[in-house]
Amino acid sequence: MFGFAKKSEDTQDQSIFFHEDYAFKDVNEALVGRKGRSLFQLRSMDIPTPGFFVISPEVYKKFLLKAFDHKLENVIKNAKEPDISKLEKLILEAEFDRDFYEELLRAYSRLSGFSNAWVAVRSSVVYPKDPGVSFSGVFATELNVRNINALVESVKHVYLSLFRDSVVAYAANHSVDLTEVQMAVVVQKMIQPEVSGVAYTVDPITNDSKKVSIEAVFGLGDVIADGTITPDQYLLNKKNLEILEKHISPQDWMKIRNLSQDRKPGQKVDHHRIQISQAWSHQQKLEDKNVEFVAKVALIAEDRVGSPQIIEWLWESGTVWVLQSKPIIEPAPKSEEKEAKAQMQAASATEVPAEPVIKDPLETSDSTQAPKTEEKAPDTVFDVAVDIVKEEKLKEKAIIGTVVASKMAEEAAEDRKLAKKDVEEAKKKAVGAKVDDLYTVEETRLDRETAELKEEVEQMPKKEAVEEYKEREKDVKTLEKLSEKFRQMSERAAQKNEKAKEKVEKKQVGKLLDLGVKSVKDNMEFLLTGIGASAGAVTGEVKVIGDKVPDKLIVTKGTILLLKKFSPDMEKYISEAGGVLMDEGGLTSDVAILCRELEVPAVVGTGLATTLITEGEVVKIDGTVGSVYRVLREKPEDQLQNAIAQTGAVDNAQSTPSKPDQVVKMATATKVMLTPEYGARVEKYNDLKDVTDGYGLLDLDMVMVEKGRHPLAYAEEKKYREYSKDIEVMIDEFSDVAKGNEVIVSLGSGTVGMFRELVKGTSMEGKDLPDEMNGVARYMQNTRLFEKVMLTLKRVRNVYKSRNVSIALHSPVNGSLLKDIKKEMSAAGLRRTTTLMIYAVIDRPSEVILVDDILAAGVDGVIINTPWLARQMQGFSVHEKNVRYDLSVGSVAKILESILAQTRGSKQRVYIIAEDDPALIKKAVEWGVYGVMVKPEAYMEAKRVVAETEARMVMKM
Repeated sequence: MFGFAKKSEDTQDQSIFFHEDYAFKDVNEALVGRKGRSLFQLRSMDIPTPGFFVISPEVYKKFLLKAFDHKLENVIKNAKEPDISKLEKLILEAEFDRDFYEELLRAYSRLSGFSNAWVAVRSSVVYPKDPGVSFSGVFATELNVRNINALVESVKHVYLSLFRDSVVAYAANHSVDLTEVQMAVVVQKMIQPEVSGVAYTVDPITNDSKKVSIEAVFGLGDVIADGTITPDQYLLNKKNLEILEKHISPQDWMKIRNLSQDRKPGQKVDHHRIQISQAWSHQQKLEDKNVEFVAKVALIAEDRVGSPQIIEWLWESGTVWVLQSKPIIEPAPKSEEKEAKAQMQAASATEVPAEPVIKDPLETSDSTQAPKTEEKAPDTVFDVAVDIVKEEKLKEKAIIGTVVASKMAEEAAEDRKLAKKDVEEAKKKAVGAKVDDLYTVEETRLDRETAELKEEVEQMPKKEAVEEYKEREKDVKTLEKLSEKFRQMSERAAQKNEKAKEKVEKKQVGKLLDLGVKSVKDNMEFLLTGIGASAGAVTGEVKVIGDKVPDKLIVTKGTILLLKKFSPDMEKYISEAGGVLMDEGGLTSDVAILCRELEVPAVVGTGLATTLITEGEVVKIDGTVGSVYRVLREKPEDQLQNAIAQTGAVDNAQSTPSKPDQVVKMATATKVMLTPEYGARVEKYNDLKDVTDGYGLLDLDMVMVEKGRHPLAYAEEKKYREYSKDIEVMIDEFSDVAKGNEVIVSLGSGTVGMFRELVKGTSMEGKDLPDEMNGVARYMQNTRLFEKVMLTLKRVRNVYKSRNVSIALHSPVNGSLLKDIKKEMSAAGLRRTTTLMIYAVIDRPSEVILVDDILAAGVDGVIINTPWLARQMQGFSVHEKNVRYDLSVGSVAKILESILAQTRGSKQRVYIIAEDDPALIKKAVEWGVYGVMVKPEAYMEAKRVVAETEARMVMKM
């Protein structure tokens, strides 16, 4: 188990390997692990690498043996289930040997120079048996470590990361016996990078060897691995380094090293998260020439090593630093897996010479065969702990047995007065090996620690040696009993979990069948898109996981995990899930790599999944192309037919559903948005919260007018933050209740005259501006007020995380003015993106004529304010409420048809404000609008009309 290939005389007793003392030819995986070996290899290529040293896996073995020996039995006394925290406590409370501590201090001081260096402490796995198992993101990395005490604790935490259920699950999924896994530790100087990233010398998704893929973020790069930030992606032609594709991801913040305090032992110190200015947040992380330079360094590594590589790099002060280079292992086809593993096992068997079989001197049997060992991988972390101690006890037992056997043979020879030749033959028989000198064999076969134990036992009288042998045998049997108890506990927990899982699976299967998943192609709507991180398509029920995994979480292949943040504790559940979704993350994030290894479909970098999708929904994800679909309760045609059935006869215009839950089943293709009254809070519409398709035109101008005091008056008195907070909370409440549906906040409906009438309004509005001025032109004349309003909306999106909030601008006038106001928005930190829609509200007949110019200014669609247009065309003021007008008079209908004709074929949306007019709603559906906005009291009737109209259209097809 915990054996290594034979080491050279210079390195076999070494605890620490400093980068300046050893060349690449002097080290191997068994001495410094995979990451350590990679660093020595990079230095041999003259690739810039921060200074480092590696702690040998021998230290790992000795430390864990010291932590567990004679203590494991107490861990499970009177325990019904294994308590991992007690096992962790044994590790954290154990102390390193004094000699090693002093050696570590010397190495750290040497790396630091005249100061306490900031270092990263990383695991460096030793597992030559199967290079195809990457262990990516499985073990701990401790960043921002400073001073020797913090370093010691960090090394312990890296060791501790082996003892997690998620690691056991990972090992089980990759057929890895954890008792064969060793742990070296890399301690490397930290650099404060401007940009960090990962480079693949082949396309990681398509495996195209003609391309180089690079990901980059501002600041420290571990945010790529943990998926908290979606990186830029660059795809280059390997032949000429031409950039073929760019995907620039906005980055609002970056992670930097915390320089304000040292890391105390056992305590994590958070890195600084600093906001990135708006001028930089949407910038390309690296200039094109620097992207090419990173690609060149990656290709140098590939050329020198002779195989495709993954490069972790930093950009600092105009140069690139490489933290690691490791091979890209292409998974073998399923049919070849067994043969490949057999070849690897055969190869590893030739590397480590088999030890001679030693006959147990206390056995009466003459059999010299070694006992059969169980090939099954450990079921729990406790099995790993037991096996670490058990292996050492077996080794000690073998050594003592050898000495006892030798002494017994000598005494027998003397008693019988045998000749010297007979004595030597007896010795050979006792130790089960054809050698001339037992002691010479032992000293060449055993390492120094084992030899010292042998010498100690040799000094014992025969009786004491036999007693010592029996003691080791007793220890081994105790450990076997412990292991068996752990297994029984684990089996009981597994059986209990399997029963719970069966119940969940039955429930999920029933739910999927109810939704008609067998014909899912006709039964879903497109929801959003992201980065396809692991190929495959799967349909399942969503379970949302936040920063921590919920207690007693049950996951099946019918589960889609929606992760808000990835942590190693989630690996166990990812391996059991059908698919994975994340808002952030890129192709080289730990969750993406893990999903590809486990062949679990995954879509990352969606931006909006946690906003648009809720717990319990059924979705389909396609990890090949990065698409996400919502599975509907019924096929679209069935929905429409059921809507008609529930509302009575088609021609019965008064057959309105009496309860909101009846409307739930009317899933319509046309969105039906609820328009709140001015200043109304969301609680007023509680009876409709579960049935609306969103909230349209939450009028921010009218909210400010209703407050009676000019907003800039609060700003002048430095009370705007308090004033704004109430508005922010109101919008956020609508956002939460919308459950991912769109909430559109409008700006510009109020006139200059309305704001002049507010307290201190006269002094806050331009004297030369006409009272009737409104819309975009009005805000362009009062940019100070616009900045304050933008600040309010920015806080709604960034502080309250209401990412489903969009903005609508009244009276854009023309495309040129609309572009100008968009520039002002960008300067204030609100820019049109995939998560922030910007609409133009068409309020004036002149804007109808210029709608093509307005659409060309770069908006996501238009909202046709039919009440305002109708009032103006029929001779009324737009703000006159108590007048009668007809929204469906012929000329209004022609205007709507004209606008829709200009948007047909584009992705730009068209909403119509229909208030409570059934005839206009019906026409809007027939024209193919994206959605209608209606009054709250007319919502249920509007939903019925939309469902009936769509049903009629389907039946005519």
